[in-house]
Amino acid sequence: MADKRERHIKTQEQLQAVERLSEALLGDAWKEALWDCICCYQGYPFETAGRGRARTGAVSFSYQLKTSARTGETTDELLISRKERSKTLTRSSVELAMENARKELAAAGCVRGPKRLQVFGSSYLYAIFLEWGVIWKEKREAL
Repeated sequence: MADKRERHIKTQEQLQAVERLSEALLGDAWKEALWDCICCYQGYPFETAGRGRARTGAVSFSYQLKTSARTGETTDELLISRKERSKTLTRSSVELAMENARKELAAAGCVRGPKRLQVFGSSYLYAIFLEWGVIWKEKREAL
């Protein structure tokens, strides 16, 4: 039986946001497209990579943009929701993780684990970027 993440259907808006991000990553103006994807995927079920082939220790999570108590508007922070507790990631951390992923892709042809992103919350961001298909674990063959 497929897990929840595999059965979750992406909306047209989500698919278009990822397509725009993929195109933007070919140049230098990708930060707004990245944040648009973040906004579109609020509440989407993700799962961390876990360890090894059996994915031991994989954690299911989703996120929402944090809301300001004062203004009621969304902030530039992601509130990662897990069963026991939540974590907060800033927009600058998300952007730095993507910048590090781009460098790793250019140097090695893939991103071989969350530690390569070199930011707090990298296991969550790695899972998000993999789900979007903007990074990959293994080198790809030239087309």
